[in-house]
Amino acid sequence: MKKNIIWKGTSLHDLKSLPKQVREAAGFQLDRLLSGVPPLLWRSLSFIDPHLKEMQLLICGDYRLFYLDRVDHLAAISQTIPFIPHFRECIYILHVCQYESDEQLQQQLEKVRHQLRTLFFPESSVV
Repeated sequence: MKKNIIWKGTSLHDLKSLPKQVREAAGFQLDRLLSGVPPLLWRSLSFIDPHLKEMQLLICGDYRLFYLDRVDHLAAISQTIPFIPHFRECIYILHVCQYESDEQLQQQLEKVRHQLRTLFFPESSVV
């Protein structure tokens, strides 16, 4: 069963603003991901969320795409929040950026954390 992609925040706009070669590489890697095959270069960001991953695209520079590929751990609370069961069928793209430095990456991870908060707790998005 092929999954769907849900783009959060400005992630789709950010991806579309990247060079053509980067967009094509991202499309290829996302197609792999949608088919159940992991991207070629990725790492887990389990220190933020158990299902959060970072895809690395080394085309015309160093670009990162942050995504959730499973949210099964939310099944326990799905009775109280009706939209949660749909998460298991989707890949959520939270953020897309160009990697420039470790300091800049920390700022990008804060944006990812914010997207996670607004995804799971929309009413607290002002935090």
